Amino acid sequence: MNVFGINLLDNIRQITICATVPLIIVAYIFFVQTKLFPKFFTGLVGLLTAWITIFPIALFIGFIVVIALNIINMPQDIGDPFSFYDSIAPLGDATTILVFFLMAFYIAHAKNSSLIPNNDRKYYQIGFVLFPVLVMPMYYLKFMKNKTAVNETA
Repeated sequence: MNVFGINLLDNIRQITICATVPLIIVAYIFFVQTKLFPKFFTGLVGLLTAWITIFPIALFIGFIVVIALNIINMPQDIGDPFSFYDSIAPLGDATTILVFFLMAFYIAHAKNSSLIPNNDRKYYQIGFVLFPVLVMPMYYLKFMKNKTAVNETA
């Protein structure tokens, strides 16, 4: 998307990436300091966690479908995989930023929760950083969905 020779999409991506890191640090400090995880927030976190788990799978399937349709030369103008990526890129950028915010939330929740054994706490926190798509849903189903884990303070 060019306006007067300026690529607005690239500028928005750069500004968003530069602003995301300080916001994630602020979110992490907020969750660590307040140690409050409201009940209504648990459902929202569950939906967002489901989104970050489903989106990469759906994106992969979408790419496979677009590539397969281009290989068999469908009569419809499906478009090439690169134009598919350009149309999905803003949603992927937003999902990536969402992963970082959820990472800050989950790390703070694991730090403050007394339901998690001390030996497992560090493994969950490392898993949130290295494998967020796998570890976040497991953590949510095991600890956060449980009624006793909600509104817990350290």
